[in-house]
Amino acid sequence: CVVPILAVIGALQLNNGGSNNVTLAMLLLITVLVTVFVIFEKKIPNSAYPFSLLAISLSLLLMYSLRSNLLVGWDIQQEFRVFMVTKSIGLWAMSNSTSTYNAMLSITLLPTVISTLTRIPDLYIYKLVIPSLFSVIPVLGYIIARQYFNRAYSFLAAFFFVSQAQFMSQMPALNRQAIAFMFFALILISVLSKSFNRTQKHIIFFAASVLLI
Repeated sequence: CVVPILAVIGALQLNNGGSNNVTLAMLLLITVLVTVFVIFEKKIPNSAYPFSLLAISLSLLLMYSLRSNLLVGWDIQQEFRVFMVTKSIGLWAMSNSTSTYNAMLSITLLPTVISTLTRIPDLYIYKLVIPSLFSVIPVLGYIIARQYFNRAYSFLAAFFFVSQAQFMSQMPALNRQAIAFMFFALILISVLSKSFNRTQKHIIFFAASVLLI
């Protein structure tokens, strides 16, 4: 639980002209956690693996997304604009904007619904809420890997995905892709998981495919 807190504190400290000591401490702690979870696999509870992956992935995403008091990234600027148009009008329609980004419900209708239900400031739906949703992906990857490998190898497989530069420095700025990857992960689970029967797999596969589109 400490790792995401350090990520938030480190980003806020850097935003206010402070040093990067807290952020570096967070990265060091992640390194220690991964090492401990692999070496002492037999002493770690089962529930600790997915929970730790969730904490690590959330920390690395927030380390980037919370930098600056404004939005950080490239496509996210246009994504936020079509969200603001949808919210201001109060409904979604293709005629709202000529931008192709307006075709994507994940960055227009979804954040509008979240804003209406939670009253979270619009900026932080993009900087905090959607990255938090995307942080579940490595956990889903762990679940898939556990069908074939032990806990340590499954943990390393998921962590390999998390440790990519594209994960922590690009995905927080591509919210539409972050949401799409969630449904893509569900598609993989429906195909590879041994926990569902044939009918359940078909339902999950087709539902997630429609939502992905």
